[in-house]
Amino acid sequence: MNLLEQLESTISHGLIVELPHEKSRFKFADNLIREILLGDLIQMRLVRFHLKIAEAMEKVYSKNLDPNASVIAHHFAEGGDPTRAIKYLLLAGDNSMATREYEQAIVLFKRALDLIEIAGGKDKEKEKTTVLDKLGHCYFERVRSHKQEVPQ
Repeated sequence: MNLLEQLESTISHGLIVELPHEKSRFKFADNLIREILLGDLIQMRLVRFHLKIAEAMEKVYSKNLDPNASVIAHHFAEGGDPTRAIKYLLLAGDNSMATREYEQAIVLFKRALDLIEIAGGKDKEKEKTTVLDKLGHCYFERVRSHKQEVPQ
């Protein structure tokens, strides 16, 4: 049974529900169901499950990744793939910057920095510099927009 078939089965059994007005987004029908189902999964299986979800989302949303980037990043991070999580965190952060949601962009870029430290790699310092530059821009814009809101 593939992931989509499993998803359909859990919906038909009332364990998860589709979120209204949010195409292809789901939540557990009840927090107790969530705790029981996730509590029964051993950690290794849960990690693999997150990775499968992220990869499935990449395929499903391949033509429209932007609005789903932060969720995909979350699943890659939880799935033990910091490199792909960083990629989607940066995409989500850039999207937040473009819509002037600087607080959200800051959260996303900080998470990317944490994962860059974990992932390491030969371009670690270059990646960190790029993200720090984006963070600096967000902080600057946040202060600037706050000053414009304050009457003088």
